[in-house]
Amino acid sequence: MKIAKPFALSALLLAGLLAGSRAEAQPGPGFRGGRLFETLQLSDGQKAAIDELFAANRGNARSLHQRFQEQRQLLRNAAQAQPFDEDAVRFQAQELANLQAEMLVQRIALMNQVSSVLTADQKAKLEELREERKAHFQEWRERHRPQAGQQQG
Repeated sequence: MKIAKPFALSALLLAGLLAGSRAEAQPGPGFRGGRLFETLQLSDGQKAAIDELFAANRGNARSLHQRFQEQRQLLRNAAQAQPFDEDAVRFQAQELANLQAEMLVQRIALMNQVSSVLTADQKAKLEELREERKAHFQEWRERHRPQAGQQQG
């Protein structure tokens, strides 16, 4: 599953960056909605096309999210059942993994569609923003990683 992590990170990053209000800049830190649109200098046509892509995907995404929440509860129930039934837990865990894979594929497909709306310069700028965010996250992780001899907790 190591290969899926970069795709998942990119998909989540782009989804988060493009979510929210598209028309104006948002207050506060980070690149959300309009701030990213402003940074990438999207045209009105691009904004509308991206909004349409997200709107078309919204129903399916909500349905998958609902199924995901239900599946997590089924896994919790199986894990807490007495006596412990390993086969039931494995089955529910596999069902959850299958649903997570479906959600990941959907997000990647959406991000691919969004990417097709961007110009080469905008894609390069987005990649630069991704790299900056990845570096920032790595720095944060290094600062918060337990030192040798320290307990996690």
